[in-house]
Amino acid sequence: MQQRMFPAQENNPAIVEQQIKDVFYNALLNKVLDRGGDITRENIEQKVQQAIIETISDILELSKKSDGVRLPTGKVITLENCPERYQKLFSVLLQLKNQQPTYRALAIIAQQITSLDSFKEINPTNYLLEVYGLATPDIRHINYDENDVTTDLIRNTFYNEMVTQAILATDQKWLLLSVEDLEDQEAIIYWALPALTLLEAIQQSQQSNGIRLLDDKVVNHKNCPQGENFPELVQTLLTVKSKVKSLTPDELHVIKHKIACEKELPDHLNHIASNPDIKNIINTIKGMAIQISQRRVFCEMVGHVVRHCLEILKPEQVASPKI
Repeated sequence: MQQRMFPAQENNPAIVEQQIKDVFYNALLNKVLDRGGDITRENIEQKVQQAIIETISDILELSKKSDGVRLPTGKVITLENCPERYQKLFSVLLQLKNQQPTYRALAIIAQQITSLDSFKEINPTNYLLEVYGLATPDIRHINYDENDVTTDLIRNTFYNEMVTQAILATDQKWLLLSVEDLEDQEAIIYWALPALTLLEAIQQSQQSNGIRLLDDKVVNHKNCPQGENFPELVQTLLTVKSKVKSLTPDELHVIKHKIACEKELPDHLNHIASNPDIKNIINTIKGMAIQISQRRVFCEMVGHVVRHCLEILKPEQVASPKI
């Protein structure tokens, strides 16, 4: 039996926590935006509160026949694999999943949830206010650590983020990728997943003096490991980073579509795709992703990411990796 280079990390607290944050954040954001209507400072909290109620209701419905709390991605959270800071939230959800809570009960729970420190980190209120021009971006200042940056740390960061991107990509309404793409291991995933991961790395690194890694570390020209062409990769990422200061949601949508989707872009977004700056970002990221996909170590990594994601998304039927 072939030994796995990148072991399954479905119960790694850092990965589980990121999955919880991503699912809740995207669910709340989508519900508020899909409902439409004007968003103002006066009604934003009410809209987010309603989205929380609906999200809780959706998750409880998904969880009725589960041993724990089932997220929309298929990931099941129990008290055994739940990060400590989310134990209180998921203890409440576990108690409610086999009951028929009233709307008032859900509203009370939603109000309690918003008071949790762990929820405040995934509350999309500030982002919505920024999108509608009602607030300026809140910049988080972190003292990033430049010590002990290794090739393993870079690979592990890339692996963990690629798992997150694969799950989110299959969860998008306009389908960047489908579960069937992962099952069939279509050729597109071998450059689409690295491309989405590179874009996220650039986005998350805007307030750092390099490219963010796990454990609030950062890699830059000064501390980049010399092996496996990492200096070239980091140099290109830093160059693109300087051009991606602030993307609008539509611009980000177009870039993701062009680097990870083979479907036609909606007509109303074509003018963004023709913007020379956006084209340059797309071509650079896609070019890096294709180069990465040609390296054996990263090709194997994508294969393990695919299997890991299928274990989460379709645990009853996991495809064998075609490596």
